[in-house]
Amino acid sequence: MARAAADDGPDQARELLGQVRDRVLRFRGEDRDGPDTHSWGLPRSPWRESGTCVTPGRMTTLRNRRTAAIALTLAALLVPASNAVAAPAAGPPPCPGGSVCFYSGTDFHGTSWEWTATSGYHDLPPQLHDNVGSFVAGTDACFINWQPKETRVVHNGDWRRSYKGDFGGQIDGVTAGHC
Repeated sequence: MARAAADDGPDQARELLGQVRDRVLRFRGEDRDGPDTHSWGLPRSPWRESGTCVTPGRMTTLRNRRTAAIALTLAALLVPASNAVAAPAAGPPPCPGGSVCFYSGTDFHGTSWEWTATSGYHDLPPQLHDNVGSFVAGTDACFINWQPKETRVVHNGDWRRSYKGDFGGQIDGVTAGHC
């Protein structure tokens, strides 16, 4: 019994498509007997459309416009709208409170290192020295470049997805608080 119900799906779809085709043909002024006759067998006047006199070329243009409008309407109904919306960029990965997480690559990829504010000043590890591609701050900190001496203050909640082209290409060390 369940198999019989599953087999009805293609038949129902075929019937629905037939109904849509019939409606489109009726809208275009045609039917299954062809474009030149009414369903009751009387010839269709090629010079009249909706009670207005039109030339054969104009009638073809109007028929093509209607066909295009119907096709666009059906396409809009069949194409899912979810494809039209781009996904927003994700935020930074979590970094524990009281820490700053450093990454050698952009977008928080590559070698990572977590510095904690309670540990005081630290030189960055060799793989991150002058090579910070991105970071996430879970506390206030001061980034330091020693030659020439420059500093940058970061606050709890700050993060940069791409930092190497900025001060990330110069950082030598990090310490707690403000510079």
